[in-house]
Amino acid sequence: MEEAVDHALRLVHELIGSEEFQKELQNAKQEYFNKVGTPLPGEPLEELRLAGFVEWFAFDRTLHSTGRTPAAECLGRNPGLPDPVREALQGLENAVHSIFLVKKQLGREVHLKDMYSGEVYKNVKRAPMTLGKGDIADLRLVYAGERWHTTDALCVHPYSAKKQIKKKLKDLRKNGGDLDGVLLELLLMNTRYERAPRPVKDKAYADH
Repeated sequence: MEEAVDHALRLVHELIGSEEFQKELQNAKQEYFNKVGTPLPGEPLEELRLAGFVEWFAFDRTLHSTGRTPAAECLGRNPGLPDPVREALQGLENAVHSIFLVKKQLGREVHLKDMYSGEVYKNVKRAPMTLGKGDIADLRLVYAGERWHTTDALCVHPYSAKKQIKKKLKDLRKNGGDLDGVLLELLLMNTRYERAPRPVKDKAYADH
């Protein structure tokens, strides 16, 4: 089923990379990086932020021209796909996006706890090899083939920010609001953290 998830991701990437959506893609890129901080050329987080943008555009943002997300649009345009790939595309359209605590790591398989909902996800496939037990990570989870899989985008927050992140999520549960908005806010804090001199890194989260 991991191959089906890979195939589904490729289809969505091909769609948003097509000439049809280039103008909207460029406008969306400016919109996204205004929220999370524009990566600088050659910066270590450049590739990760670009991957985050692609998935935000593909799964969260509605296309002006169609009124659907690219993931939903891709599903509608490919009615003849094999069942596993269609299932993976449906999973991408309904992905769980949150901040997760890595409870256990076994190669590319992990146990995760959603720090917002408290739900535990066991034996999640396609996990980045860079993840380790105790990491706090912004991830998307896709359900396909009766298993959970991660997508490609990743942001690992520093362990020192755990207290501040838990407080933000607790306030969100108590007062209501938009989880996606908080996730973008945390990405901006992470950008500032990665660029800050070592003596002031911890304040990148504490001051917001």
